[in-house]
Amino acid sequence: MYKLFGSGDYDNIWFDISPFFPASMIKAAIEVVGAEKLLFGSDFPFSDGSENLAALAELELPPREKGAILEGNALEVLGL
Repeated sequence: MYKLFGSGDYDNIWFDISPFFPASMIKAAIEVVGAEKLLFGSDFPFSDGSENLAALAELELPPREKGAILEGNALEVLGL
C-alpha cells in the first residue's frame, strides 16, 4: 500500500470525500492518504451525501476508520 502522508510534512492537509461517490474512489483515497485524513463532507452542491454514505457502507470499513471519516477527523480538525 502506498502512503503519501505519514512523515509529518503534511499533517495539516485533510481531504473532503464529498465528490467521491463510488466506493472505489473512497477506497483509493484511503489507500493513498489514510482514513485519518478523510472528512465526510456535505457541502458538495450536487449531492445530499447519500451516495457517500452508501459507498462507505459498501466498503465495510472497520468501525474505527468509518467513525473517523464520519465524525472523529472533523472533531480533530475543529479542535473539539
